[in-house]
Amino acid sequence: MNKSRETLVLIPAYKEEKYLLGVIKNINFKNMQILLVWDIPNKKDLKILLSYNFPNLRIIVRNSRSGVGSAIMEGINYALKHKYDNLIVMAGNGKDDPKEIPKFLNLLNSGKVDYIQGSRWISGGLSENLPNLRRVIIKILALCWSVILGKRITEVTNGFRGFNVGIFQNYRIKWNLVAFAGYELEYYLNYAIIHEGYRHKEVGVSKKYVPNVVHSKIKLRDAFQILGPLVQTPIFHYIYNRQKS
Repeated sequence: MNKSRETLVLIPAYKEEKYLLGVIKNINFKNMQILLVWDIPNKKDLKILLSYNFPNLRIIVRNSRSGVGSAIMEGINYALKHKYDNLIVMAGNGKDDPKEIPKFLNLLNSGKVDYIQGSRWISGGLSENLPNLRRVIIKILALCWSVILGKRITEVTNGFRGFNVGIFQNYRIKWNLVAFAGYELEYYLNYAIIHEGYRHKEVGVSKKYVPNVVHSKIKLRDAFQILGPLVQTPIFHYIYNRQKS
């Protein structure tokens, strides 16, 4: 396989036109392909982005807000179809630094790690301008997942992640269910991959919030997609796979 096709970088996007160009400009195209899954793009901004003729950039345009989980499913399916080795998922709103992608690739390419979760709370991590309420919620969720999984977890909401694509060939990892089209898929994958015994590691990354700017698309109505998996995910994973055993 050509080296430039070993890694697929997935960027789910919705109303992030202001940041996308800067994010993509900072990705090293020589070593990876970018898949931008863009919900309801502004036609003017889409035209501007296309005018740059970025090498190895593929854009999938969707005419409705299909959800971040659905975008990740698109990325996993694309990675499997085109036989990539690694999948990196990162935000398109400028909160993640593309220059930190090598942190994930070094670990994945070592053959010693299957799934990497970016964390702002460990050595090498950084959190700038994070609202206090969100800080508390993030740490409480991480504590809950630590209890559920029986291992120390410092981050579970951070969308900057790396995967060995082979994980998704395991029929016990149900990555393509319509019920996980929203935020649920990220939490389900975190649980299922670790629970199935894949080698998991956290890596320190920066997460930067611009003061007085609303980065998140999460609304009150989305809360169940984040809190629900604390109960749903372990039960679902146990019952579904027991039926298939």
